[in-house]
Amino acid sequence: MRTQWRVVASMTGEHRQGIDYTALYGHPKFARLSFDEQDERLTQIQHIEAGALAVINSQTHIAEQEEEERWQRHKQIMEHHLANQERLLDEMRARMGLDSRGRFVP
Repeated sequence: MRTQWRVVASMTGEHRQGIDYTALYGHPKFARLSFDEQDERLTQIQHIEAGALAVINSQTHIAEQEEEERWQRHKQIMEHHLANQERLLDEMRARMGLDSRGRFVP
């Protein structure tokens, strides 16, 4: 059952919906149990599933938030670098007697 999770993938990441119960129902060991035992096991698995989903999906959400924060920091660094480059270019043009298009100023 450890590989039988239903996962929804989207542009924002992946989200686990829960266990694929068709894999459980089709398993020979589950089929050999009595109906009462099947019901008991199903209830136990659903409790485990609920706890696992809470943890797994919260970890996914935290990872998505961290990725967004990294992207924002990278964006700020790049904007700062670009502003510095523009400032340096303007200073060089002024020293050389050029306007913003690189033409000589009479």
